[in-house]
Amino acid sequence: MQNPEKQLTHGLENNPYNFKLYLERAELYTSLNLPVLAEKDLMLAEYFKQKMLTEVVIIGYQVKNKSLSALD
Repeated sequence: MQNPEKQLTHGLENNPYNFKLYLERAELYTSLNLPVLAEKDLMLAEYFKQKMLTEVVIIGYQVKNKSLSALD
């Protein structure tokens, strides 16, 4: 079995936009007393979380806009 850091890193390689994995790895780095790596992952988590929220709003708007035009 892989160690937790390798598992999380592998998960991020497969899904680099998953902010929850960055948060989990930041917690792990904090527990391992690696504050620089933890801070980096916290910053990435916040960035991808905001980016995801922005994309959801845009996609939601586009879907709503399409459904309204279908009524015409």
